[in-house]
Formats: sequence, structure tokens, C-alpha cells
Amino acid sequence: MNCFHNMIAAAAVSFALVTGAGAEVIKVAHADNQAHPKHQAFMRFAELVKENSGGRFEVEVYPSGQLGDERELVEALQTGAVHVTSVSNGVMSAFAPQFMLLDIPFSFGDAGAARGMIDGSQTLLFADLETIGLHGLAIWEQGFRQVSSSAKGISSAEDVKGMKLRTMEAPLHVEAWRAMGANPTPMSWGQVYSSLQTGIIDGQENPLYVVTQEKLFEVQKHVSLTNHIYDAMPVIASNDWWSSLPEADAAIIAAAMAEATTYERSLVEAEVEKARAELEGLGVEVVETPAAEIAALKALAQPPVIARIRATLGDEPVDAWLKAIGQ
Repeated sequence: MNCFHNMIAAAAVSFALVTGAGAEVIKVAHADNQAHPKHQAFMRFAELVKENSGGRFEVEVYPSGQLGDERELVEALQTGAVHVTSVSNGVMSAFAPQFMLLDIPFSFGDAGAARGMIDGSQTLLFADLETIGLHGLAIWEQGFRQVSSSAKGISSAEDVKGMKLRTMEAPLHVEAWRAMGANPTPMSWGQVYSSLQTGIIDGQENPLYVVTQEKLFEVQKHVSLTNHIYDAMPVIASNDWWSSLPEADAAIIAAAMAEATTYERSLVEAEVEKARAELEGLGVEVVETPAAEIAALKALAQPPVIARIRATLGDEPVDAWLKAIGQ
């Protein structure tokens, strides 16, 4: 009886909206555009949920920040106004500090290692999310972050020194680049192209396909493959909504999310490969930063970042994480 009453109560608020056809609506929102792998993966998720539920669920996807920026979308999960979102790891860390572990630079040598470690660590990463009204579903990605620059590529650790580099407004990213000798300059994305064009900044760091999609190659003639951060994007749900689902329905949604996760990662891989080929065709120098120089940058970047995370999380989870990733 209590379960029935809970279901009725859930139907009274936004996370149990129904359409005219009687399908229960799952409201998904994110801040990226419709060309982004995230959006395409959410559309695939929508197809799978509808198909596997026999049409009992209808997933509505709202891209491009239509329902708010990333922080606002996480807050919307907490109120039940949105059911599912995927946000950048830096934003997620502000709500759940254990996600700071994913921002330790130079943690992974390749995407396979990153995925294996992260998929096997979801118990840690998703721990206690329920206490803040959230539920972890998956970890998606944008690919490794690389550096584009105007004057030269990064062939040695010395090349980073003094570089005016646009970073996300993520404190650990700023900390890492400052330790490597760069001049990190957080700024909103809308300012980046003009700032590169006028020389206010020398470069920026993002997955390769951002350089092609945003036409940064017009003002950046060097791209360095530093693989400094595996750009994770947690997929998070409203815990009120998730906990209201019957077990069978939760299983349908979880299975659809698992398939959408594999699809999302394949899209990212394809976009990265396509972008590299395009950049080389456009006359952009693609520099594979030597392993010895990556090691030198890692030795500079990791200690202050790890110290800052220890101050927040304590030693035990940090030591466990570092051991698991072979650091």
C-alpha cells in the first residue's frame, strides 16, 4: 500500500509527467549542442528506453542549455524538475568532491585504461550521492584534453612555461597548469575565439574535435597531444525519480544507459580520429609530445593537485585511487 501511495505522490510532481498517449516522460537535459556526442547518445538512449519499455516511457531530450547551465541542471535533478543530465566533471565535483579524483592530471595513458578504471570505481565515485538527492548512472567522456596554441607546439616541458592558456573555470585544472609553469586563464567559452585571435591568450585545451568544430584552427596552427586530462562527463539522475521506479523499470533504464554509454564512447573515438585527420589536412601541426616530456610535466602537475584533493577528501580515498591507477 505504501508503495502505491508513493507512486501516486510521484505522479503529482514533475518527474511523473504523462503524455496524451499515457507514456511516462523522462526529462533529459544538457548544455551541449546537438552535434555533440552527448546529445547523440541521449537520443539513442531515448530510442532504447521507448523500445524496451514497449512505449511506456517517452524520453524528452533538451539540449543546448535550454533548461539551464550545467550547475542549474544538477540543481534541477535535486528538485525533480529534470530526471537525467550529464555534466562536466568539474561541475560535478562541486556537488560531490570525490569526483575531484578524475581531475588528477596525467592519470591515464589511453582511453581504454581510463574507461576500465572508472567503470570499476563507480561505487567510490557515486558514493553517498543519494544524500544530496542524486543517483549515478554512468560516466561518459569527451576524449582526452589536448593543447592548441598559436606560436609553437609542446615538444618539451619548457614549451609550457609562460604560455597564456585558457582553461575551464575548474580550480584543479588551474592549479595543474600553474604548477607546470603556464599562465592559466579561466574564461567563458564565448570569449575564447576572439581572445585567441587577438593574442590575449596563446592557446586553449580541449578534446581535438573542439578545435575543428569551433574552427579554432583558423587562429591556432599547433596542436599538442598531451593527454593531460581524460575528460569525464558523469551521467546523473534525480534520486527521487530513480527511487520511485519499480525494479523492472529501473533495469530497463539501466540497460539502455549501458548501451548508450558504449555508443557515446564510440562516437567520441570517431570524432577524435576525424578531427586529427582534418587538422593535418588543414595544415595544423600535430605534435606528439614525447613520453619523457609528459613525465616531466606530470611530475610538476600532480603533487599540488593531489595535495589539494587530500585536504578535501583525506588520505584513504586518495591513496586507494592512486594505487588503483598505478601511481
